[in-house]
Amino acid sequence: MQGTRQCSASTAYDGEMRYTESNDTPGLNGATAFGNAAGVSSGGTFTVGGYNTIPAGATKYILFTAYIASAADNGHTIKVNGADNPVSFSYISTPTITSNQTDVAGIKTIVAPTLTDTSDTVAPSNISQGTQRNIIYILKVEACSIG
Repeated sequence: MQGTRQCSASTAYDGEMRYTESNDTPGLNGATAFGNAAGVSSGGTFTVGGYNTIPAGATKYILFTAYIASAADNGHTIKVNGADNPVSFSYISTPTITSNQTDVAGIKTIVAPTLTDTSDTVAPSNISQGTQRNIIYILKVEACSIG
């Protein structure tokens, strides 16, 4: 299958779109990657090449995933709208397609983790000559939850 998809984002993000497939569930556990796409800017279209066989009577879930760079802008969003821009594939055969794609994918917001740095007390003391690993400063770093 060759897929084409339009992606909407609040601004360009530093990342990559990919999709994977799964035979049984709409989750990543057990999914197998079969295509990659280059980075996508705001409102951009991406095409993903790959080949996948779906046997008669089988159901497969095509999972579109975004790989967001660690330097991506905090607060920017990404969303795929299946109603306005449905996924389209090309096929080796000519199947009859019934598309029931809708706009049920929620907006995903890029969130940077929040860290709190605090100086911890180090009591005054003497440091002996020829010694190692003498604590001279302590920085406490707390990672706050995100999301």
